[in-house]
Amino acid sequence: MVSGWKIKKIISIIILAIISLHNFAMAKPCKSIYDNLPPELAIEKQIQELPITANLLDMIDDDSLRELVIEGIENNPALKSTALRLRAKYYRLSKTRSKFLPKLGAGFIEDRFEAENNPSSNRLGFLQFSWELDVWRKLSDEHSAAKSDYEAQRQYYLKARDILSARIIQTWINIVALKNNIDILQDNVNTVEKLEKLAFSNYRRGLKEINELNSARKRTKIARNDLEQLKEQHSAELRNLEVLIGRIPVSQIRTGKKLPEITCLPKMLRVDILRNRADIQAALNKVESSKKLAKAAKKARLPKISMATQLLWLVLPLFDVSNGELAWNILGALIQPLFQGGALVGESKAKALEKDASLAELYQNILLALQEVENVFGREAELTRKEANLYDALCQLQKNSSYYRERYKRGISGISEYLNALVEQNNTEQELNETRGKRLGNRVDLAIALGVGIEK
Repeated sequence: MVSGWKIKKIISIIILAIISLHNFAMAKPCKSIYDNLPPELAIEKQIQELPITANLLDMIDDDSLRELVIEGIENNPALKSTALRLRAKYYRLSKTRSKFLPKLGAGFIEDRFEAENNPSSNRLGFLQFSWELDVWRKLSDEHSAAKSDYEAQRQYYLKARDILSARIIQTWINIVALKNNIDILQDNVNTVEKLEKLAFSNYRRGLKEINELNSARKRTKIARNDLEQLKEQHSAELRNLEVLIGRIPVSQIRTGKKLPEITCLPKMLRVDILRNRADIQAALNKVESSKKLAKAAKKARLPKISMATQLLWLVLPLFDVSNGELAWNILGALIQPLFQGGALVGESKAKALEKDASLAELYQNILLALQEVENVFGREAELTRKEANLYDALCQLQKNSSYYRERYKRGISGISEYLNALVEQNNTEQELNETRGKRLGNRVDLAIALGVGIEK
């Protein structure tokens, strides 16, 4: 039988354990991680109350491109490895969570001895139970730090996923722009070849000098070389796209010739930009994690309270517990760290410095994020002006080509003037096409800079 005072001790341990678990479950909610922002960038609402209102896939009007983005998210090996590591980190949260729970172990020991030529043995079975009480909430701080660190890694994964989607869209845009430029440059090659034939005919008839023929031949070779380089760039971009979506790079993806329409997002308030960006949210969670670890390091210098219970059976027949003697051993420990060579003090100071470092990194990320947004908006304005100027120039050159074509038909001027006008028109059209592709790609960068991702 177990004595009354032992039963009281057991009841006391159970009550203390229930109180400890209650403290963990009823922990006060932490302050918003946005409290770590500078005062001029303070955010009053929680992130859940301010959902992102745009979607990266909603900005494009090409179904085949959307399918490629989804395929890339599902099959890209680098993104897969990031997702698997994130899942592994989630399972590791149980390491800090388990510290709140009791530890239970069981064992069996057999002791053989011989007395007066009579060999015998004793068998000892035991059940151990121990529990560290989280009186100072040190374990809670460590677990909160682990959860914040996991959330930071999750935000990094979301950032990587959105960047992958953006690169797929931008590569698609480059492929379509290159394909259109190949057609334009092919027309240009055909035109300069006609000019070369005309220069050769004029030279044979003695109407032109040899230097004009050489200039025409040089012009043709340069145009052909530019065309071959453009074709190779197109194939290389196709292979890049195939690698991004997880396919073997064999340049077999089919695309259209129409550039997708991508809407330009309006400027946002600074707080909206920071709210939406996954890298800023990750940095905020890193700050929160470092704060909790700094608190836990300070509390490690306080007394540690733990409870341990051991239940023993002295068993004679193997596994016959009913015939054995039962004994309880109940212990309570209060351990105050006195001297560990400065390890606890050093660790506490180190965690405090790491907290300050994470705050500095947060502010640096904020500055870079705001700079990135301003730079992308600046490029948008520059490319808009350039596209408008090139379009006006192309309209004028098309009029010139029509003018020289009519003069050639009437016999007023030769064909060379008309062909030269076509070459200049094709060059400007090619530059306009490149500028449009760059502007669309910049709009994708703008979406990423503003924190627009795949999911709302």
